Amino acid sequence: MTFSKNHWIFVLAMNLIRIALGSYFIGVALDLIPGVNQRALFLPYMTYELADLVGSGLLFCIGVAFMTGLMTRTYALALAMFVMCSSVVQNFFPFDVEHLTEFWRDITLSAAVLMAYTNVGQVELQKLTLPRRASRSSTTSKHARVATHPIETAQSE
Repeated sequence: MTFSKNHWIFVLAMNLIRIALGSYFIGVALDLIPGVNQRALFLPYMTYELADLVGSGLLFCIGVAFMTGLMTRTYALALAMFVMCSSVVQNFFPFDVEHLTEFWRDITLSAAVLMAYTNVGQVELQKLTLPRRASRSSTTSKHARVATHPIETAQSE
């Protein structure tokens, strides 16, 4: 994927997708909106309160990291895996046909997270998320002095 001279539209779209998806999962982690059951993975091993704390904290941290663009592909995969595993545990143990709608919703969100960053190469991701360094002007490089001889060091015998 190469950028054209109007790549700012692509950059803007990718940032808006990342912010929208990340803010949704942060809202779910804070129980502001209904969504995936973040405690479903941890309930067999912990008490309800501890499972809620661990699941919400994990979903919140992954959502914030994804939204800020920190290691985007890694956190996109972590977010999708967390949502998929939680949805399978929540909706299919025990199986009930009525829960199929929630499972499809979670699959769609996971696919959206993964599709947002699968076609973007590593170089393009760095261009999207890392600030660019200012280049030197031509006058600075003309007057810069470069050492032409090796630096002598004291050698101990």
